[in-house]
Amino acid sequence: MNRILNEINQIIKQNINEYLPEVKPSDLEENGTVYYMNGKNGTEFDWYVNEHLPGFMVFYNDKQNLGAVKLLIYIDGGVALYIYGDKGNKLVKEVQTSIKVAENELFNLAVILKSEADDKSIWDASICKINTDVEITKEEITKFQDSEQYMEPTKNRMKLLNQTAYLSKKILEEGRRVGYMYRDEPENENDSGWTFCAGNEDNEYCNDYKNIELVSVQEVYQIDPDIWNYIDNPVGTELIRISSNEFEIDKRDKEIFMELNDKMYDEIKQISARGNELADTGHYQEALNEFKKALELLPQPVYMWEAATWLYVSVGDMHFQLNDYSDSLDSFLQAQKCPDGLGNPFICVRIGECFFELGNMEKAKEYLMQAYMLEGEEIFLDADPKYLALILPLV
Repeated sequence: MNRILNEINQIIKQNINEYLPEVKPSDLEENGTVYYMNGKNGTEFDWYVNEHLPGFMVFYNDKQNLGAVKLLIYIDGGVALYIYGDKGNKLVKEVQTSIKVAENELFNLAVILKSEADDKSIWDASICKINTDVEITKEEITKFQDSEQYMEPTKNRMKLLNQTAYLSKKILEEGRRVGYMYRDEPENENDSGWTFCAGNEDNEYCNDYKNIELVSVQEVYQIDPDIWNYIDNPVGTELIRISSNEFEIDKRDKEIFMELNDKMYDEIKQISARGNELADTGHYQEALNEFKKALELLPQPVYMWEAATWLYVSVGDMHFQLNDYSDSLDSFLQAQKCPDGLGNPFICVRIGECFFELGNMEKAKEYLMQAYMLEGEEIFLDADPKYLALILPLV
């Protein structure tokens, strides 16, 4: 077992003995086995967004199956333990400690856990069932590092949650959702610049400070989670709710963004053209590098740009051609979030094919069926017959 995991195991057992002396090994699931809880976010997400590995847990062995100990190890080696008594119903102790480890050693462990757990669909499993005594390759390190770019929007939004915003009391007092939101230049480093309104306030109402509350963006998000995908839009953005869960940038802002898009569009087209030429001649890795370059030219948030859709598709397709099905799946799922990505038959079929290759047949059927319903058998003409064969009994 990896040295760091051995230390984590020892720290957990020492603290159980010290702070839960009444708890016997038989009171714990599998006599106190430590589980790697990567099933919620995955290793890459927690590493780049939360700056720690997914949690390590020991559970009580009863019907409730609540946690006895939760351990988090941060990228600097800092360790936080949360110890629960009363069969997991009461937090009895928080412990701060550390493991002496270089950041690159912990990073290498993260890459191993991603490769040997996440990529093999081993979720929330005993650390003894994960093979961590392996050497990592340069390719695995590069793939892990490349995933950071996909985490940037989430990282930016997480930081914004702790900043302040103005909130109309119509939302607080009348139970309304956000109908209109705009972002001004922040007044200080703690200010997000956002103002959130119900959308039916007049100027007189908004100009009266008694009608506006200073809150955190986190508080607004708890009231209306629909704002999540929009809070990292730049200063000057004005958004109006257009459906139960969507906002639209107003025309003035669209013109600003389109002007910016025109300036970079030629360069993106040139890089993408090089990528297409390389792909057509079977140089998939080189093509992948070109498409990634083009994607990096898009300003944040990338999901508002139409170019992001076909660039994520191109990146995903190159990963697919290289048999990197996990990375291919990630890219096509990102493409779904971009303009006209949802319901795109090619994106659906590729997601289904990726799930097929990764061994998740239920998800494969779901997405391959979506592609079939959208475009029929034609969408499978250039695909391996095995994908269509999977869903034909369902048609």
